[in-house]
Amino acid sequence: MEGTVSYVRGKRRDTGDNLYRIAPLTARTMLSYVEPSWQLGVEVETIAAQRKVSSTNLEQKTSGYALFNLSGRYQPVKDLTVTAGINNLFDRRYHDHLGGYNRVMGNPDIGVLDRLPGIGRNAYVNLGYQW
Repeated sequence: MEGTVSYVRGKRRDTGDNLYRIAPLTARTMLSYVEPSWQLGVEVETIAAQRKVSSTNLEQKTSGYALFNLSGRYQPVKDLTVTAGINNLFDRRYHDHLGGYNRVMGNPDIGVLDRLPGIGRNAYVNLGYQW
């Protein structure tokens, strides 16, 4: 098991306002099962709501959310490694506080100045060879 917790707090000295685009409290926890030639992991990313936003920049607050990720690694021979995974396993809809705002008119799904949605479910496979 491994994990990381991070927290950043920033205020402007000249106005006392919050700094713009500060990431909220974030925790990542991964539980892995490791064998010599393969590994499986389940990761949970939990992101708290961000309420300390910049009023000077008209920054919007964001809600908290949790994402679940799966990953695996297999090494069939010494120099070849296959890694694969699925991020946002349950295809959770969320808004990353650092993700930005829509500035393009004419999009029927996202209004102008609405927060951009976070990345949906995605899968990957990677082959690595060392020589």
